Amino acid sequence: MDNKIKYIRTQSVSSVVENRMPLFWGLNRKSLKATGLYKAFEANDREIVVRKDNYVLRIKNDLLTQTHKDILEALLLMRNGKMVQSFNMYDIFKVLDKKTKNNYWLEDIIEELVNVKIHITYDNDNYVKMFGILTNLEYERENGEAVITWDDAFLSIYDESAVLNYSKYINSISNLKHDITKQVVRWLLSYPALQIDLKKLVVNKLGFGNIVKSRSIYNYIQNIKNEDLSMFGITISDDQKPIISIVRPNDIGFYNGAPIQDITSIKRKRKRPSNVLPLFELE
Repeated sequence: MDNKIKYIRTQSVSSVVENRMPLFWGLNRKSLKATGLYKAFEANDREIVVRKDNYVLRIKNDLLTQTHKDILEALLLMRNGKMVQSFNMYDIFKVLDKKTKNNYWLEDIIEELVNVKIHITYDNDNYVKMFGILTNLEYERENGEAVITWDDAFLSIYDESAVLNYSKYINSISNLKHDITKQVVRWLLSYPALQIDLKKLVVNKLGFGNIVKSRSIYNYIQNIKNEDLSMFGITISDDQKPIISIVRPNDIGFYNGAPIQDITSIKRKRKRPSNVLPLFELE
């Protein structure tokens, strides 16, 4: 890998895999716990198996939200190519332009990023791709100093798959009014240009059709329409069936790469029988 490509990859704050897969839900933690998805997760000893498109996603220990994605992107921005990273909790608030004196909830978020385990199996593959995000957190609550260790399999996604650098926008995304809007923006930013029915995006592409009620879908769409997303190159038509469109800004970096199933440095194991846990189908 030449130095220019290495620089682009180490400066990226997200990957197409993260932005398109249902890994970070556009719900706050309280709303997420009220969904059928979370109830099935709890009933199965904090593990869920989700089918979406041409893959099955198995998530263990914690379900993640867009708040987790906010924090993850801030940590990636501060990483500077390091596997073991030292920082102060308040550095994250500075990056995300948040004003708060309470960092206890931030400790919980990072601990959940340490705990979560993700397995992905594609229909045409006999192997499961396995990764976490972080493997360790050491934290001094009194002064906010912290040390994290990145999961090397997770960093393999940044080394080899399609990645995005929208670092100048991460505080704008994290300060959007609604979690669903954050997920929509991140999903759209993974495309250079696209038009799609807004309801189809929320229900089918993001997978909300099977986890919340129709009334909630209506409210989500209204919330998205009421936010100004023009800075991200996103516009929404004012039709009865609104179309959302993106022309990705030129200052957002994109570098293409291998599909995740082709990344040999990500840990893998043979596919488990499909009947170990019931599938939670997403539209």
